[in-house]
Amino acid sequence: MLRNTEALVAELTTAAGADQDHALAAIGVSPAQAQADLARLLALVRTRQPEQGADLYQIYHRYQIVPR
Repeated sequence: MLRNTEALVAELTTAAGADQDHALAAIGVSPAQAQADLARLLALVRTRQPEQGADLYQIYHRYQIVPR
């Protein structure tokens, strides 16, 4: 599972840097912020500490789809 997650994070980090479809801009997240969030997410997956749930929630909340 970890290798798949690492591969996906690497792929998404590259895509986030380009933000070709402007999806990040549409929700007010910079490419640098998205890349930092992906790095933090990978660290959370690696450590799997329950007390880090607030960090995970903060990342999740940043990318929730805002109702129109």
